[in-house]
Amino acid sequence: MDEGNQRRIQKLFCPKTASKVYKLLEFTKTNKDIADPWYTGDFEQAYQEIDIGTTKLLEFLLSKEK
Repeated sequence: MDEGNQRRIQKLFCPKTASKVYKLLEFTKTNKDIADPWYTGDFEQAYQEIDIGTTKLLEFLLSKEK
């Protein structure tokens, strides 16, 4: 999800819920959009970013469980 999509989704929810909408890479040290392979042609980069993002998301969720 890019920043534009994030803003559009947040508008659908009340402010309290909208603050729970994140971009995947917000869980990493970089807070950027995942490179869209449709435009970049770099599917490996997108895969790597998604891989690290989902790993960090899982770590975040598991830390909340404790």
